[in-house]
Amino acid sequence: MHATLEYSCKALRRHLGDLTPDHLTTTRARLYARQRRAEGYAAGATRKPVANGTIARKVVTPRAALRWAVNARWIAVAPAVEAPSADKPRDRWLTRDEAAQLLAACHAPHVRLFVAFGLYTAARTGALLSLTWGRVDLARGMINLGDAMGNKKRATVPIPDALRPHLLEARSGATCNFVVEHGGRRVASVKTGFNAATWRAGLASVTPHTLRHKAATWTVAGSVPIAEVARYLEDSEQTTERVYATHSPDYLREAARVFTGSLAPKTIRGECLTL
Repeated sequence: MHATLEYSCKALRRHLGDLTPDHLTTTRARLYARQRRAEGYAAGATRKPVANGTIARKVVTPRAALRWAVNARWIAVAPAVEAPSADKPRDRWLTRDEAAQLLAACHAPHVRLFVAFGLYTAARTGALLSLTWGRVDLARGMINLGDAMGNKKRATVPIPDALRPHLLEARSGATCNFVVEHGGRRVASVKTGFNAATWRAGLASVTPHTLRHKAATWTVAGSVPIAEVARYLEDSEQTTERVYATHSPDYLREAARVFTGSLAPKTIRGECLTL
């Protein structure tokens, strides 16, 4: 958790670290957002602008810190730190061929393990990077993704057959308690390695969250009931249906059948009327 917080604060410290709370005005927050977009991040041989959603998620950190400071009576009032509006959600998911390309393009073992985990468990990035070997039961074939923060939930999921070889390889070479490790330590972020892999694979608009989106999309497309998919994702049925239902081959099929039947040609006094 501390490593994740440290990573989240890097950009904030670089742009806002020399300011006091009373300097955090709306004008300053908007300048920070513009600077972060222009700064971008490395994606193979190019740099991509930072998305509004990424900037907004980072802004949550000083907001929480300022509220804590008020409760601790360090400051009298917490300034309002404006966050940019989130970008329109992208309906991007991977085909099976693209998933295979991405795995093959992961040169670093910890990036390849992270991608395999994301593809086969639909777990969130935070859950994967905080997962310890004590919550992986290879004998029973189950993974306990642990506790989450806030309203986010985490599931206990079976180990898919396709993931088991990746786990066995990682377990045999483990040097610390975290499943996704690098240099004998927990990995705070896979963004650099992940972006490099997507560039090598020739895949555009793919983020770590796309792995979760792919897993959910494939499951729904396989006619698994929405309620079961929601339990696997640890999301509400309403959210799962809103985001993924259109990928089901049975989506609204029964309603369409009934509706079409109600509009069938009707015969009145021997005459056929088409409605």
